[in-house]
Amino acid sequence: MSYLLFLYKFLFYFPSMCRLHYKRGMIVCQFLLTKKLYHRIMLGIM
Repeated sequence: MSYLLFLYKFLFYFPSMCRLHYKRGMIVCQFLLTKKLYHRIMLGIM
């Protein structure tokens, strides 16, 4: 799978998960998003 396709799917899928758990707190969601995105980018670079 190409990197851009993965990024598109990731960015499309994750926010919907965030909205699903919106009442539990956006802070947790944003932390998870940035953490996962950071790891994915680091894995992609290496």
